[in-house]
Amino acid sequence: AVTGIAIRIADAESTDAVAREWESYDAVQTEAAKAREEAAKLSKAITSTIDARRKLVAGLKTDVPGLSFDEEGVPLLLGRELHAASGSQRATFAADVAFARNPKLKMALIDEGEALDEKSVAALARRAKANDFIVVLCTLGKEGAGEIVVEDGVALSEGQVAP
Repeated sequence: AVTGIAIRIADAESTDAVAREWESYDAVQTEAAKAREEAAKLSKAITSTIDARRKLVAGLKTDVPGLSFDEEGVPLLLGRELHAASGSQRATFAADVAFARNPKLKMALIDEGEALDEKSVAALARRAKANDFIVVLCTLGKEGAGEIVVEDGVALSEGQVAP
């Protein structure tokens, strides 16, 4: 009789262990279902945000020539990403952005000016004058009207201001 009771106790403990495993499984499944619901809500919110951004970008108007945006909102210059633009295009674009902003201080500093040829510099000077801007064009290795030669942080010579 004691052996029978011991067997029944062992069976009950075994059944209880299996039941605990199923309870644990059910708890994990419930938690997973909650996580899936939350993921679905977040995915819907992300999609909604992306759609709203695309609508906003599609409606953007700009006074900067050649500037547009792709559907993700990445700025494009002449239909290409800015890093793909030539040095001359980037320098001209920088001036166009400055002119379009129409700030109180009408001055633009353009780096990598050596990328501009003489024709581009002349066109930039005309546009700066038309927009009542002062444009400081930084170049390496060129000398011309209005240059300030700086070497090791010291101004060595100054030229005449360009018209």
